[in-house]
Amino acid sequence: MFWDFVARLFAFLSGSADPEAVKKRRLKQLAKELAGNRHAYFYKARRGEAAGALGGFFYEIYKVIAPAQVLLQNAARSAMLKQIVIESFLDKDMAETAERLIPVSIEERAKTVDIADLAGSLEQDMRSLSAAFDSETIKNIDYCYNTILSMLRFIAFDYFSLLKQFDSRIVERSFSRRPEFTTVPGEYLSGAIKDFLEVSFGLDPARDWKAILGILKIYRNGMDVVDPDWWNKTLARLQDIHRSGILELMVRHIDKNPSWRFKPKLPGVRIAEKYLEDKEAEITAAMERIAAAQRKFRRDELVKAVFGGAEIKRARYYTEEAGDLYVRRDFDGFRYAAAFNYLMSFALDFFRADIQALCELFIIRGNWIAHEVSSEISEHVHLLADQAHKITAFDETFSDMGEDGSRLKTSIKADRDKTQRRFIAAILDRANETALDLINTTLASIIIIGKNLSALLEDRRKMTHTLIKNWRELDGAPVPLAQRLDAACKKINAFIRLMYFLTKAGEESAES
Repeated sequence: MFWDFVARLFAFLSGSADPEAVKKRRLKQLAKELAGNRHAYFYKARRGEAAGALGGFFYEIYKVIAPAQVLLQNAARSAMLKQIVIESFLDKDMAETAERLIPVSIEERAKTVDIADLAGSLEQDMRSLSAAFDSETIKNIDYCYNTILSMLRFIAFDYFSLLKQFDSRIVERSFSRRPEFTTVPGEYLSGAIKDFLEVSFGLDPARDWKAILGILKIYRNGMDVVDPDWWNKTLARLQDIHRSGILELMVRHIDKNPSWRFKPKLPGVRIAEKYLEDKEAEITAAMERIAAAQRKFRRDELVKAVFGGAEIKRARYYTEEAGDLYVRRDFDGFRYAAAFNYLMSFALDFFRADIQALCELFIIRGNWIAHEVSSEISEHVHLLADQAHKITAFDETFSDMGEDGSRLKTSIKADRDKTQRRFIAAILDRANETALDLINTTLASIIIIGKNLSALLEDRRKMTHTLIKNWRELDGAPVPLAQRLDAACKKINAFIRLMYFLTKAGEESAES
């Protein structure tokens, strides 16, 4: 800067404003600066050549960092390295808290802890962990990680290709032979020197390299990535080179551009706050997986209690699979398809085969004391028969030939059109409302029948009967009536819980 000012002042006083003349004078002055620099032996300004001593400087660095080029090859992209950096700033209590918040730990705890209690515990742990990340801690974590990134850039520099310019016989990461470095035309090295200035800037010997090298040692499973003593000597040597300005002077002279200035670019990655954001997202995802697994387990238990181990696929058109087509296009889909499928199977198959026959046995052959119970059972058996027809008709509506099915099939092809989207949404909303109404209406009759069958089972067990007189006569069937009633009541109760479980899930998905 000083000599640039002197050159401009001289040009002004001498009246020489010719740009080329000014440039020549500045280059001449630049050559004098190079000659007076304490590292002048790096460059022969008269011939514009880098001396072998410059190759020796890069070679000494290469010997120190060559093993690390292999050990740290992918470190700059490593999520594990970020984790290790962050955990190095946590005390023992916070490290244990962070350990409890990893997905594997959460899922393990979910096996023995109620999900609501687990959610409360995780929220408390997350608050504690967030509180540990004050502004100073966040600053120190990010500073440490960015220093490591600077080191990784320095290590990843292509020293080998640069050294090949000085000695073509050099072997990559082999130091058994002492190279014989020759001079190299400056124009061959200008770009490499600029790149080296960029990657080597910011490696301050005063930083806590013991801690940084310790982090990298943990990352490499206890292996030193560089020799600590040689690394510190390299940093001291590098600092001396930077302070001398020799490399910048060389570039200006080689490029014949006295105005060139090196503009440093340091990494500015922020990992501390991102860690907390990711941790919260991990917890949410883990809890969602746990809740989904528990819902599936509960659903499977109830389905097994009602239908046994058989897979139920009774509905043909209003199904979860068919509804996925609309969900993928951001519609609600068939919200109650799972509940409807089981309702259809229960109403059309199981109820007709088992429960209806049991009810008709009591209605026809029972000598009733409480005729109102008999009438109620009879009424709802007939209502369920009507509902079965409505359930089947509703399902058929969504076939390709059905009224709503054909409309949806036509409209979905133009689902980007706003009018068509409103039309599709209206059909799906109406379909889901109808499905829920069918479920609730059918379930109401099943609940009443179940309640009365439970009362009959209780009456059978009493010494004095209040509902039916002729239990002995009715008990003549191959399977005792008490056993049949007990099995029917258990299945009905399980089915009611299944319907409530599935319709509640459908309503929650609509709200979310």
